[in-house]
Amino acid sequence: MDAKTKTPINYFFAGIISIVLIYFLFPDFNLIKFPYNLFGIVFLILGVWLILKVWSLFKKNKTPESFEKSRVLVTKSLFKYSRNPMYIGKILFLVGLCILIGNVLSFIIPILFYIAMDKLLIPLEEEKTLKDLGREYSNYKKRVRRWI
Repeated sequence: MDAKTKTPINYFFAGIISIVLIYFLFPDFNLIKFPYNLFGIVFLILGVWLILKVWSLFKKNKTPESFEKSRVLVTKSLFKYSRNPMYIGKILFLVGLCILIGNVLSFIIPILFYIAMDKLLIPLEEEKTLKDLGREYSNYKKRVRRWI
Protein backbone atom coordinates (compact mmCIF):
# COMPACT_ATOMS: atom_id res chain seq x y z
CA MET A 1 0.00 0.00 0.00
CA ASP A 2 1.41 3.40 -0.91
CA ALA A 3 0.96 6.66 1.00
CA LYS A 4 -1.92 7.77 -1.23
CA THR A 5 -4.05 4.75 -0.28
CA LYS A 6 -3.29 5.26 3.40
CA THR A 7 -4.67 8.77 3.57
CA PRO A 8 -6.88 9.42 6.59
CA ILE A 9 -9.67 10.83 4.44
CA ASN A 10 -10.17 7.39 2.88
CA TYR A 11 -10.62 5.88 6.34
CA PHE A 12 -12.92 8.72 7.37
CA PHE A 13 -15.23 8.37 4.37
CA ALA A 14 -15.18 4.58 4.73
CA GLY A 15 -16.27 5.15 8.34
CA ILE A 16 -19.17 7.36 7.31
CA ILE A 17 -20.32 4.84 4.69
CA SER A 18 -19.97 1.96 7.17
CA ILE A 19 -22.06 3.76 9.78
CA VAL A 20 -24.85 4.35 7.27
CA LEU A 21 -24.69 0.74 6.05
CA ILE A 22 -24.88 -0.57 9.61
CA TYR A 23 -27.98 1.58 10.14
CA PHE A 24 -29.76 -0.13 7.22
CA LEU A 25 -28.33 -3.64 7.64
CA PHE A 26 -28.92 -3.95 11.39
CA PRO A 27 -32.14 -2.06 12.17
CA ASP A 28 -32.65 -4.02 15.39
CA PHE A 29 -29.77 -2.00 16.85
CA ASN A 30 -31.38 1.39 16.07
CA LEU A 31 -31.98 2.02 19.76
CA ILE A 32 -31.27 5.74 20.27
CA LYS A 33 -34.62 7.30 19.52
CA PHE A 34 -35.81 10.83 18.87
CA PRO A 35 -35.23 13.31 20.50
CA TYR A 36 -32.17 11.80 22.21
CA ASN A 37 -30.48 11.09 18.89
CA LEU A 38 -30.39 14.85 18.20
CA PHE A 39 -27.58 15.11 20.76
CA GLY A 40 -25.40 13.73 17.97
CA ILE A 41 -25.64 17.10 16.22
CA VAL A 42 -23.48 18.62 18.97
CA PHE A 43 -20.69 16.13 18.22
CA LEU A 44 -21.11 16.59 14.46
CA ILE A 45 -20.77 20.35 14.73
CA LEU A 46 -17.81 20.14 17.08
CA GLY A 47 -16.12 17.61 14.79
CA VAL A 48 -16.65 19.74 11.69
CA TRP A 49 -15.39 22.83 13.54
CA LEU A 50 -12.19 21.04 14.59
CA ILE A 51 -11.59 19.67 11.08
CA LEU A 52 -12.08 23.08 9.46
CA LYS A 53 -10.02 24.88 12.11
CA VAL A 54 -7.07 22.53 11.62
CA TRP A 55 -7.43 22.66 7.85
CA SER A 56 -7.32 26.48 7.96
CA LEU A 57 -4.23 26.35 10.23
CA PHE A 58 -2.51 24.10 7.70
CA LYS A 59 -3.42 26.43 4.83
CA LYS A 60 -2.35 29.53 6.78
CA ASN A 61 1.02 27.96 7.58
CA LYS A 62 1.39 26.45 4.09
CA THR A 63 1.97 22.97 5.45
CA PRO A 64 0.60 19.82 3.82
CA GLU A 65 -2.09 17.74 5.46
CA SER A 66 -1.09 14.66 3.50
CA PHE A 67 2.07 12.63 3.03
CA GLU A 68 3.90 15.43 1.24
CA LYS A 69 7.15 16.76 2.70
CA SER A 70 6.56 18.76 5.88
CA ARG A 71 8.09 22.23 5.77
CA VAL A 72 6.56 23.91 8.81
CA LEU A 73 5.61 22.50 12.20
CA VAL A 74 2.32 23.97 13.41
CA THR A 75 2.45 24.20 17.21
CA LYS A 76 -0.03 26.98 17.97
CA SER A 77 -3.77 27.01 18.58
CA LEU A 78 -5.17 23.47 18.84
CA PHE A 79 -1.73 21.98 18.28
CA LYS A 80 -0.68 23.21 21.72
CA TYR A 81 -2.95 20.55 23.21
CA SER A 82 -2.86 17.68 20.72
CA ARG A 83 -0.61 16.60 17.88
CA ASN A 84 -3.69 15.29 16.04
CA PRO A 85 -6.67 17.59 16.52
CA MET A 86 -7.99 16.86 13.03
CA TYR A 87 -8.29 13.17 13.88
CA ILE A 88 -10.08 14.10 17.08
CA GLY A 89 -12.49 16.13 14.97
CA LYS A 90 -13.08 13.19 12.66
CA ILE A 91 -13.71 10.85 15.59
CA LEU A 92 -16.17 13.35 17.11
CA PHE A 93 -17.94 13.59 13.75
CA LEU A 94 -18.22 9.80 13.48
CA VAL A 95 -19.51 9.52 17.06
CA GLY A 96 -22.03 12.28 16.33
CA LEU A 97 -23.23 10.44 13.25
CA CYS A 98 -23.62 7.23 15.28
CA ILE A 99 -25.74 9.05 17.87
CA LEU A 100 -27.78 10.84 15.21
CA ILE A 101 -28.69 7.68 13.32
CA GLY A 102 -29.28 5.94 16.65
CA ASN A 103 -27.64 2.61 15.89
CA VAL A 104 -25.60 1.37 18.86
CA LEU A 105 -23.75 -1.23 16.76
CA SER A 106 -22.34 1.57 14.60
CA PHE A 107 -20.21 2.81 17.52
CA ILE A 108 -17.68 0.17 16.55
CA ILE A 109 -16.72 2.36 13.58
CA PRO A 110 -15.29 5.34 15.51
CA ILE A 111 -13.40 2.85 17.67
CA LEU A 112 -11.95 1.15 14.59
CA PHE A 113 -11.11 4.55 13.10
CA TYR A 114 -9.25 5.50 16.27
CA ILE A 115 -7.30 2.24 16.25
CA ALA A 116 -6.42 2.60 12.56
CA MET A 117 -5.19 6.15 13.07
CA ASP A 118 -3.29 5.38 16.27
CA LYS A 119 -1.65 2.14 15.14
CA LEU A 120 -1.36 2.51 11.36
CA LEU A 121 -1.33 6.08 10.08
CA ILE A 122 -0.07 8.30 12.89
CA PRO A 123 3.14 6.28 13.35
CA LEU A 124 3.84 6.65 9.62
CA GLU A 125 3.11 10.38 9.76
CA GLU A 126 5.28 10.82 12.84
CA GLU A 127 8.16 8.93 11.23
CA LYS A 128 7.90 11.07 8.09
CA THR A 129 7.63 14.31 10.05
CA LEU A 130 10.58 13.36 12.23
CA LYS A 131 12.60 12.74 9.07
CA ASP A 132 11.46 16.05 7.57
CA LEU A 133 11.75 18.29 10.64
CA GLY A 134 14.15 16.44 12.95
CA ARG A 135 14.83 17.81 16.40
CA GLU A 136 12.08 20.45 16.18
CA TYR A 137 9.46 17.71 15.85
CA SER A 138 11.16 15.49 18.43
CA ASN A 139 10.99 18.30 21.00
CA TYR A 140 7.36 18.99 20.09
CA LYS A 141 6.48 15.30 20.64
CA LYS A 142 7.95 15.51 24.13
CA ARG A 143 5.77 18.55 24.99
CA VAL A 144 2.43 17.62 23.39
CA ARG A 145 0.50 14.39 23.65
CA ARG A 146 -0.59 12.42 20.59
CA TRP A 147 -4.30 12.78 21.37
CA ILE A 148 -5.25 14.99 24.34
